[in-house]
Amino acid sequence: MMNSMRSRLLGVLACGLTLLVGASVYAQSLQEVMQQRGLTENDLLAAAKTYHPSGLKDEYVVFSSGGQSGQVIVYGVPSMRILKYIAVFTPEPWQGYGYGEVESMEILEQGKIDGREIHWGDTHHPALSETGGDYDGEYLFINDKANPRVAVIDLKTFETKQIVVNPLFKSEHGGTFVTPNTEYIIEAAQYPAPYAKEYAPLEEFREKYRGGVTYWKFNRNAELSLASKSLRRLKKEGVPTKGLKKLVNQKFEGETAFLDAIGEKIGAADAKKHREALIRHAVKQGRIMPEQSFSVEMPPYLQDISDAGKGFSYGWSVTNSINTELYIGGYGKGNTKWSNRLANEAGMSAKDTDYMHIVNWQAAEKLFKAGKFRKVNGHALITMKEMVEANALFLLPEPKSPHGADISPDGRYVIVSGKLDTHTTVYDFEKIFSLVEKKDFADIDPWGIPILDMKKAMHTQVNVGLGPLHTQYDSVKGVVYTSLYVDSMVVRWDYLKGKVLGKIPIHYNIGHLLTAEGDTVEPDGKYLVSLNKLAIDRFTQVGPLHPQNHQLIDITEGRPMQLLYDMPLPLGEPHYAQMIKADKLKPVVRFAKKSFANYVKAGKERVERNGNQVTIHSTAIRSHYSPEVIEVKVGDEITWHITNVERAQDQVHGFAVDNYNVHGSLEPGETATFKFVADKEGVFPFYCTEFCSALHLEMTGYLLVKP
Repeated sequence: MMNSMRSRLLGVLACGLTLLVGASVYAQSLQEVMQQRGLTENDLLAAAKTYHPSGLKDEYVVFSSGGQSGQVIVYGVPSMRILKYIAVFTPEPWQGYGYGEVESMEILEQGKIDGREIHWGDTHHPALSETGGDYDGEYLFINDKANPRVAVIDLKTFETKQIVVNPLFKSEHGGTFVTPNTEYIIEAAQYPAPYAKEYAPLEEFREKYRGGVTYWKFNRNAELSLASKSLRRLKKEGVPTKGLKKLVNQKFEGETAFLDAIGEKIGAADAKKHREALIRHAVKQGRIMPEQSFSVEMPPYLQDISDAGKGFSYGWSVTNSINTELYIGGYGKGNTKWSNRLANEAGMSAKDTDYMHIVNWQAAEKLFKAGKFRKVNGHALITMKEMVEANALFLLPEPKSPHGADISPDGRYVIVSGKLDTHTTVYDFEKIFSLVEKKDFADIDPWGIPILDMKKAMHTQVNVGLGPLHTQYDSVKGVVYTSLYVDSMVVRWDYLKGKVLGKIPIHYNIGHLLTAEGDTVEPDGKYLVSLNKLAIDRFTQVGPLHPQNHQLIDITEGRPMQLLYDMPLPLGEPHYAQMIKADKLKPVVRFAKKSFANYVKAGKERVERNGNQVTIHSTAIRSHYSPEVIEVKVGDEITWHITNVERAQDQVHGFAVDNYNVHGSLEPGETATFKFVADKEGVFPFYCTEFCSALHLEMTGYLLVKP
């Protein structure tokens, strides 16, 4: 039946889709193209399913980690066209991120660890904000495995707005994951280390090394404003507060704009003096609130992937782990200290099972609000003892070296895969909660954490293939997809019936996979993307390093899975991704007038000097900067406000000062502020870096730095 339909389709296409060259001097039929290129009917169908004529937009958008680039990659489905790179942990010149522009420089400054600038990241697990367990298209979160950091990206602008450093962990693979209403962003430690910033020998591993799970509180709703008590406090201290109430109710793009505006009212010196108080009392929209966040102490197991319960399991979270053996390695061949010991990968895989950590985060939240925590490095830490006493922390054996813990859309089940096991294991939260209520424990771990019985908590176990890793859900109830790293396959199976439904080979060594809206309460099905570690023979070789390979697969109900598209991604190692319906995204087309504290109105451009402090207020429009000539002296400290006064969509202007390492991107209506010291005399052109008109090359000016 299917073959007959395909033949009919080909017949229609062959008759109707003829490519005419000139005035029919010669014609090329569809069959001729297929013959010349060696294409099959399946190839043609795959091409038709992904081809987007000019003007046709994608149904879905994928947000993928950018691996060692420290960025996020955005592309469309089904076309697989790359749409954008979002700068996060790494300076990125196209977006003017980290090159003298104040807001981005401050965001990167937030990512310092112990005062050290770290301008790279290893992004791993993006997570879209959720409302009621469904993607809402408002925010994106991404972690840095190498340096335990979490970033907040505002999807109105597709720009990074905040970086938060974990004060306890040294590394983390298990972030970011969100609770169903984005109350918290979950980040789990990976490699255990002392919380204190001090040395401890490996012989003290059990005593001084710890894992952990952090619950970052996210504030979605409140606008940037100043609490009334803060105004009263400032007034009491003799600071003039006239006009502040009106001012603090305005929206500002970033902390700097807010403080600059405050400074104009109360004086820059007073604003600087009371900076911490002002910010402390400010409530920021779409920001992580570290002072309202907490961590749960964990044994020195290697915590990994997390997921938050929803529906039936709302209020709970799970985090899997490896190395319950508590192995600390042999230091490698030739090490004289422990030369007789096994290497890490062997010693950490000795047991048949590891532990899934089961946390009642609502109970942990109550402990935090009740003050039942201790401060470590300025951060609230709830001890294992407190969690156990509150019946809020449990362990559940899972297949060895697990690398996925995925909760079903209804919240009833959680699926775990063990890299060194051929099985996926399905646990039933109804059984888990019953064991917890009855205190029916199989054992207690060395830190006093109750261990549940694996068989009693299990729904089923399915032999899916070699090297199972991650699972994603279909729109069809019970149907899921699991990546098989060793087999280089995706397996479709039914977790309710415990039955394998089919497999499809991919190329090669798949890690994560994702389905459309696959982490939500209502997955869409339709498409699956396989995130493969190797490409080998799939693309033209460009040196010994091959690109990663994202493969699009059609998972339409009632049909075998079909590979549609291979997409190389030559930017780091993309690790995980999420796919959202495109119509859920509501980005800003242009910024509203005067939405920035330092907005410059056309006709009000000027240069102001106060000692060696020079403030420039300028505008950009096709194809002109105003003013065009700026004269300063060597040693002057420059603050340069530039407003793109364009109202047309996508009329972006760049701004670069030659030889000064200053670059920015100005979107329609946006005001950007640049700060630098004119420390070198000479003549320095500045120009627009974004092609904007036929007179783009004429959009220039001079910064004259006098000796």
